[in-house]
Amino acid sequence: MTADPAPETLPARWKVLLVDDEPDVHEVSRLILAGLGFEGRPVELLSAGSAAQARELLALHGDIALALVDVVMETDDAGITLVRHIRDRLHDHDMQIVLRTGQPGMAPEQEIVPQYEVNGYFLKTELTAQRLQSIVIAGLRSFRHARSLRRAPPRPPPRPLLFSRSCF
Repeated sequence: MTADPAPETLPARWKVLLVDDEPDVHEVSRLILAGLGFEGRPVELLSAGSAAQARELLALHGDIALALVDVVMETDDAGITLVRHIRDRLHDHDMQIVLRTGQPGMAPEQEIVPQYEVNGYFLKTELTAQRLQSIVIAGLRSFRHARSLRRAPPRPPPRPLLFSRSCF
């Protein structure tokens, strides 16, 4: 049996942060995710056009469950720098981070995923509407699970097994 957090420990809305410097990505993502919900709570999409704007939103919203982050924005590594900010400066290890890129040569998946604490890496050309919705739902589920584990009481140590002579 899993320990689910009490309802008051989860937000009334699931906050998803979209960080991308392409306005069309925001527009299409907003259309795809409109009306999406998970476990009876709606998804609220927060938009940032740069890593700098994302840091401002992160300072205002401490309950973001999922960040969809473009790798290349104001600099070639703006998305990676944002990941380090979230994990190392904000110490947020529950937020799920999915990197999206249109330029895989700038940050190859085989280098990024093992080196950084990200929960996914996708090429923008791979993302269909259904795929984006699935990524968001899976990210929210993982966030909820991470939060429930953090709040679950520790399990008691196992009791030593007592054997009687008749067992042998």
